[in-house]
Amino acid sequence: MGFGVNKEEDIVARTQRVVGGDFGYVIDAETSSHWMDFRVFSIVGRSSMAPDSTPSFVRAEDNPHGNKMTDDLAKAQPMCSGFIKWDGCFQVTEFDDMPLHWDSLINVKAFSDLFPAIWALADEIMPNFQG
Repeated sequence: MGFGVNKEEDIVARTQRVVGGDFGYVIDAETSSHWMDFRVFSIVGRSSMAPDSTPSFVRAEDNPHGNKMTDDLAKAQPMCSGFIKWDGCFQVTEFDDMPLHWDSLINVKAFSDLFPAIWALADEIMPNFQG
């Protein structure tokens, strides 16, 4: 089983998509023919100022070393997760320990682009999406 409700044998696509630029978000998604589960990770740092540098994310609570950031999504804390069904029904769950925070209007714009990008991703990779 993946990270959502899809059974492993039903998953037809897995993908990651960056939204909002260098300090935006990464959408981590897996889809079956009728359902897309997703997790969203906030990019909180970069390995360098180069445009193709590795993004960093808030590290999940089970970190024994006290390091607050990781470049490994498997060790990162998603800021929210959810699903989109074939008919366009869209649900998001926010994590209580991840406050929404923006440092500039650019960051607010990146967040405002996030949900339409998730919708577009479902339309792109879910075979039976009719939303």
